[in-house]
Amino acid sequence: MFRSGSDHSRYSRYALRVNPVYVILCILSLSILLSLCKSETPKSKVLKSSIVPLEKRFDKSKEIYAFVIPNLKKVKGIPGNKAKDCQKCHTDIYREWSQSTHSMALRDIQFQAELSKKDSPKWICLNCHIPVQNQRKTIVTGLYDGDILRPVTKANPLFDKSMQMEAITCAACHIRPDENGDSVIYGAFPIDKANPPPHPVKIKKDFLQNICMRCHNPAGKGLTRNLICWFQTNNELMASQDEVEKTFGTKKSCVDCHMPEVNRRSVPSIKDLPIRKGHKHHWTGGGIPKWYDGYDQLMDRGYVIGLKVRIHKIIKPQSGSKATIKVTLTNAMAGHWLPTADPERFILMIATVKNSSGRISHKEKLRIGQTWKWSPARKIGDNRIPQGKSIEWVFGIPLKSLTDSKLIIRGYHVRVTSKNAGYHMKAKGIDESLLKGGQNFVKNLIDHYPLANYIYKADIDLKSQKTKVYSMEELIELSKKEKGKPLSERDY
Repeated sequence: MFRSGSDHSRYSRYALRVNPVYVILCILSLSILLSLCKSETPKSKVLKSSIVPLEKRFDKSKEIYAFVIPNLKKVKGIPGNKAKDCQKCHTDIYREWSQSTHSMALRDIQFQAELSKKDSPKWICLNCHIPVQNQRKTIVTGLYDGDILRPVTKANPLFDKSMQMEAITCAACHIRPDENGDSVIYGAFPIDKANPPPHPVKIKKDFLQNICMRCHNPAGKGLTRNLICWFQTNNELMASQDEVEKTFGTKKSCVDCHMPEVNRRSVPSIKDLPIRKGHKHHWTGGGIPKWYDGYDQLMDRGYVIGLKVRIHKIIKPQSGSKATIKVTLTNAMAGHWLPTADPERFILMIATVKNSSGRISHKEKLRIGQTWKWSPARKIGDNRIPQGKSIEWVFGIPLKSLTDSKLIIRGYHVRVTSKNAGYHMKAKGIDESLLKGGQNFVKNLIDHYPLANYIYKADIDLKSQKTKVYSMEELIELSKKEKGKPLSERDY
């Protein structure tokens, strides 16, 4: 480093007096040394990565999540393969889809925070959130040394940015290539021959009934130390079919509950079309929306709480200092286990005793869900409730509380704990090509992303035992009030 102008001049003058022969000898000596070093490193020691094709690394018949739906040609007879193209005719279905979490699979703030982690196999995660190859800028052709964190990619000539933004779009379920490679629409019910659609249709009801398994019942070996996206929802449903039949009078599939049948015209604007059987496209599920404004459509989407809560009569002891509270929690109508899907989800029940001045004198908690330890991820507990089954929550409260106190019992369906949400809010490197403004959304997650739903609340006057049970509408309003609440003030 030159420290001053005068020093620079002195070093420059010295350089001009150097013998050119000396410089040439130095260069020759350096060349010889470099060649010697090179000769001492045999080619066998040069590390080279081998490319493992996806078909060699994953079993396509079982590990379908590792493969995208191949690039689709435009369906003949319609403008394109995007949901917006379908909207022109199927207005009711498009409206329902646009309210669903499927349409917001890329606008999921938690997902984007998880995707930014260094050990996240981004390409595999996107296989469910944008499952059609047309939605992907690059094509994954293999893995370097079979490592899922080192995909081999090439540019995708059929990449469609606007289709990417639709996330789990209509084509993910309804468009596939035929034997000639031309795209065709898969439908569940026969078409009206008197008013045929402008596009080719194949009736593939069984295919559509089972398409959910691709992302909602994946199975496989551990991919990274902390990747546990193995949902067993369909397995749970199949194992519970006897109880399902007792509850509903018949066995059920995913579609029966999450896409209930409805009689309507498939194209509302064509009045000549008969009113026929179809399916709703809301997929309400656990009901926790991706954004707070999603609560406004929750009732219209057919949201139902599967947990039934029964508070038994308070038992006063003949002796002792505590009264006994017994609460029965029943999986009344989920079909699968409650809760299901993401292993981090759980139900949290909280019982609080407050005196007349509002002071909390007693508190009890019950957590229902899977319990995991991390790095490597391993399940160490699971007390979830199968369909039709119940668990008893029994606890004691101070006997003196029965004179002037109120018992408040709350139930939450928790998607993300406050602790984990705090980690998400610190995430860096959010891919804003997938979620515009994503870094800011992640940083201010509490203002945008619901972490939990209220699924039950009851206020019990312990003296009279008069009970107020909150309605669905009231529970939704309570859930909306969590918006912006500091993480430290939340119960979960």
